Amino acid sequence: MLTGENLSRITIEGMTLDANGENQSGMFSSVVRLRHVAGFQLRSSTIRNARIHGVWLDDGCRDFTITGNRFQNFTIGSAILLGNTSPEAHVRDGEVSYNTILNVRQANGIFTIGSGVVGEYGTGNIRIHHNFLAGVADVGIEIGAASEDVKVSNNTLYLLATSTTGIMVRSARRISVEGNRVFGTRSSKQPQDGIFVWGHPLANPDPTVAEDVTITDNYVRDCARYGIALHSGRRIQIRGNNVGESGKQDLFVNPNGEPYVSDLRN
Repeated sequence: MLTGENLSRITIEGMTLDANGENQSGMFSSVVRLRHVAGFQLRSSTIRNARIHGVWLDDGCRDFTITGNRFQNFTIGSAILLGNTSPEAHVRDGEVSYNTILNVRQANGIFTIGSGVVGEYGTGNIRIHHNFLAGVADVGIEIGAASEDVKVSNNTLYLLATSTTGIMVRSARRISVEGNRVFGTRSSKQPQDGIFVWGHPLANPDPTVAEDVTITDNYVRDCARYGIALHSGRRIQIRGNNVGESGKQDLFVNPNGEPYVSDLRN
């Protein structure tokens, strides 16, 4: 495990970091975990076999690039975790691109979350693009509570029968989901959705709200429940998407209406 705190300009390039996950124990069993690090770069490397996370950028990390890597085999954590539950952390100003993520057994492929103050937005200004994800057991890409100013574009996701969601926006603001390709497993017994937006105090326990979210020009096929689902949020735009062959409905909007869903533009 590689850890660092209060550092700057760390570069890992062309390496294989194998955490030997089957023999790990304890809560800090991630391959890379950094706090308060400015200028982290991970390029053209292999990160594999972690009990918890592959790369965890925790509180205070900023100016990072994670590109061209292969992530594989994570037992109970996510391949890439950016942030932490509020008020534990926020992470800013980075790019996650051209990575391959395979075999995440319980958690998410890419996960952004958190703020330094409960009820405020924090983790953000992040671009997530041109990644390939397959074999992720929970959510492929989750833009989680208190995230802001995140663009998720041109990613390709193949969902397992156990996967719940391809791309989720939860209690986050100013989020763009554009030009992604999501392929579900229609035979799944999970309530599986291609793209899912939710976040309202009446709908979940997060103190922040899903708002100012655009979902445009995505291609979604064969999800067991909904292709695109809007459970709750405000100022949501859904346009130009190609969605089909969903198990229940290609586009679902919460029929309870306001206050769960307000100012939807479709």
